[in-house]
Parts: sequence; C-alpha cells; structure tokens
Amino acid sequence: MKKHHSTKDPVLKLAKKRVKTVLNALADAPSSADTLPVDGVHQIRVCTKNLRALLQMYRPYCCKDAIKCVDQRIKSLANAYADQRDFDVQYTMLSNAVLTFSPQQKNEVQPLLNYFLTIRPPEKKRHIDMDARAGFESILKVWEEKLTACATPNLTLGVDLTYAKAKKLAHSKSLTSDDAYHECRKWVKYYLYQLRLTSSKHRTKDKKYLNQLATLGDSLGDFHDQCVLQASLRTLLDSAQKGNADHSEIEVPALLILNWLAEQKHHEKAKCHNLLERLFVHDSNPIKRLSKKS
Repeated sequence: MKKHHSTKDPVLKLAKKRVKTVLNALADAPSSADTLPVDGVHQIRVCTKNLRALLQMYRPYCCKDAIKCVDQRIKSLANAYADQRDFDVQYTMLSNAVLTFSPQQKNEVQPLLNYFLTIRPPEKKRHIDMDARAGFESILKVWEEKLTACATPNLTLGVDLTYAKAKKLAHSKSLTSDDAYHECRKWVKYYLYQLRLTSSKHRTKDKKYLNQLATLGDSLGDFHDQCVLQASLRTLLDSAQKGNADHSEIEVPALLILNWLAEQKHHEKAKCHNLLERLFVHDSNPIKRLSKKS
C-alpha cells in the first residue's frame, strides 16, 4: 500500500482536533476540585466513542490487526472511566422504577437501593485528568504508527460504508436478540458521530433526519442500559437464591425490578424498531457532506 504522511490523513486530523478540544476543556476545569467533574468524565467517554467512530473509516484500507490495536487502546481508556457512569445510570434507573411503584412495593425495593449504595465506586480523583491526557496521547501515537502506512482514507466513502453497515444490521432477520441490538447500536452511533465530525454544515432538510438519528441513538443506548441492569440483577438474584446471606434481602426487590425492566425493554425495543425502519430505507447514505471541519 502507498504510504502517506500523517499530516495528510484527514481522519487522524479530525481525531487530533477532537482530543485537543477535550483536553483543553479538562485543563480549564477548576483546579481546586478534589475530584474530576462528572461532566469531565462524560467528555472523556464521548471522545473515546468519537475516536472509535473515526477508526471505522480505515476498514477499507488497513488490516484488521492494526485497527484492533488502536481500538483496544481506546477501549482501555474508556473502561477506566466506566464504573462511575455505569453505577449512576443503573441507580437512576432503579430510582425511576420506584417512582412507578405502590407504597408497599417501594418499601420492598428499598433494600436493593441500599445495596447499590454500598457498591458505589469511588469518585475519580482530580489528577486522573492527567491519566486521560497520557491515554489520549498514547492512542494517537499508536494510531500514527499503525494506520499511517495505509492509503489515505476518504471521508465520504467512510461515512457511506458505515451507513451501509448500519442499514444491513437494521434490516437483519437476526435483529431480535439483545446482542443484535447492541451491535446495531454501535454502528448507528458510528454513523451519527461520523456525520457530526466530518461536516460543519448540513442541508436544512437533513437536520430533521439527524435529529431523528440522534433520538434513535439515545433509544438504543437506553435499551442497552436496561440490558446491563437486567444482567446485574439476574446475577444478584442467582446469588440470593443460592443462599448468599449478603444478598438474602434483595431477592424480592430484584424480581420486582426485573418485571418492570421487561416492560421497559419491550417498549424501548419497539421504539427502536420503528425508528430503524424509518431512517434506514435509503439505498445509500442520504446525508451529503457539504464541508469538512478544518
């Protein structure tokens, strides 16, 4: 394959710009804070998702091992900030469930809420933003080492191929299992992030589509979070039913929440299915890139 300089790689350029924006935002955060702000953790995680979306554009040009090497670095950084976010999402979901219950059911669920508070992960220390800086620098270094020997990616082709992949998953006959929805969620998000990162302008008629695509991404994300909570509760329930004394009080509340979750998942899956059918009906990517961000 023809080698090219990293300065000519439009995808790497976008990745560096996105990382710089996040690191500058972290540097501007109040230095007196003892812990990293929740918004800071959120920005780091969103940036890793943006990088994974951009990484997909190398698929037509680079070997899988090279792409996987960079992807693993990105995943490692994202996972370092996952515990607090995952806990907050699950606890919020439990709290929302309780609001729909009767007074008696609320009392029955309280032991489960109390248990979740005991496993709350410690807040990230303020100095961890330096770990994020080192993590991002490591990602970009490996990115240049592993991917700059490939042909220069074409932004338009990259987005078109991602749309095609998302469409294939959206209309797959196997789109019934939770795992299938999870895979579909990833590619819908990749498509959305690529559209946002590679264009600074969109046609007026495309903005409605983009808003609906964002709604679909959020809905698929909510469905995934419900699946994660469901798996956590099933693990706790299994432990309680096997006689684990530490989990003996959470069997009844876990069953209540699992029943509630089943209803929520059914509703969310139907919403996702309707949006997928409406948004992925075009033969090719319907959003045209008017101008790339510099």
